[in-house]
Amino acid sequence: MFFAAGNLRPASAESQREHRMNTIRIALLAGLIVLTQFSGVYAGYYETGNFLMEGWLASKRIQQNQALHQDLFLMYRFLGYVTGVADAALYIETSVTRGQLGDIVGRYLDSHPEERHEPGYVLVLRALGRVFPPRVGYGIRVE
Repeated sequence: MFFAAGNLRPASAESQREHRMNTIRIALLAGLIVLTQFSGVYAGYYETGNFLMEGWLASKRIQQNQALHQDLFLMYRFLGYVTGVADAALYIETSVTRGQLGDIVGRYLDSHPEERHEPGYVLVLRALGRVFPPRVGYGIRVE
């Protein structure tokens, strides 16, 4: 039972309905705000090739001793993403380093700028799938 603000008399049916509608509006608005913050996730992928390119460029700046303050984080995020996708879908020999995987993907990004809007995992698999065989059952095709 709802009570009118400031007294103990029950609220009218009209004010109860208005209260419920306001609550529903607030909940819907909050839900829409949350969904817009994670639109890439709901579109079927989390990161794009542009995200990967940021990490690749950071890696190159670090190698040239021209690093910006956030470059170490960007490079490790890039290498972690590449390693995770590769480890889940491809057979990678134990002698291959994360840096080598990153170099292969980075060079692929350099030579295919028109693909950077595509999902990051697709680009990683395209780049590395030419060198390393897929795990059985993943149905990965390299074009």
